[in-house]
Amino acid sequence: MLPETTNNALPDTLGSSWKSKVFKEYLAERGLFEIPRNPIEIKDYGQWLKNKGYKPTSIAALLSPVRELYRAIGIETRKIIKGPKKHLTFLRDPVPTEDVLKLLKYVKENCSLRDRLIVELMAYLGLRDIEISRMDRGDFYKQDDDYILKLWRKGHEGKDRQKKVTNGLLATFLEYLNQTQGNPNDPMFMSQKKCRLRPDTISHIVGNIMKSAGIKNAENSHRISPHSLRHTVGTIIAKQTKDVFAVQQMLDHADVRTSMIYIHNADSPENLINWEV
Repeated sequence: MLPETTNNALPDTLGSSWKSKVFKEYLAERGLFEIPRNPIEIKDYGQWLKNKGYKPTSIAALLSPVRELYRAIGIETRKIIKGPKKHLTFLRDPVPTEDVLKLLKYVKENCSLRDRLIVELMAYLGLRDIEISRMDRGDFYKQDDDYILKLWRKGHEGKDRQKKVTNGLLATFLEYLNQTQGNPNDPMFMSQKKCRLRPDTISHIVGNIMKSAGIKNAENSHRISPHSLRHTVGTIIAKQTKDVFAVQQMLDHADVRTSMIYIHNADSPENLINWEV
């Protein structure tokens, strides 16, 4: 059931990014001059993008802010606005160990505490930008002798996953919360305008940091992205355990076949994930 409203449109909060411009082009072609409250009206957006020649990775990126817009009012659109079928291969390369260490050293010395924590969440836990965006301050808490992070995972309708926070990531988390103020229901990461950081904004922030740290450049930019840090975590777990279910549990894959990609690429031993910077 759709939430009650006084009109049939959603407020346009998508901004002026290229993703917003593409979506508005689609709306205009459909004779829609407002974002409809009922997502059924735009259910063919993914197919429209495919017909326009966008690649699967671009389609996924273009659908993300639209889905988040509906999710903000309690509507899950993943089964309505469908994207491309999952390709069972890496769309990005893992980041080499020496480059991850270089990145973590860079954020420790040059970045704000907020941006440092975001990068470390990707490097230590392999989190997606959408999972980081959805975090509230109260999702990090102490339980007995452990520190726990509660997650709202991709494709799920609530915060149904917990991960233990340890080592260097724990130290950064505690420092960040001690130096910032807010209530448990406040977003964990906010912009200067005190709004929740969107997934695409988080990805943009991390991408720029990777460029500044020298691990993303013109030669590898088509294969290295913030999501590459997630692949790095999966690759390390696969090399350590050779266990597809350990990879699936760490990265929260819905389909174990996705986890199998990491096992097939695990051809040498590796020590970590306790990055020492």
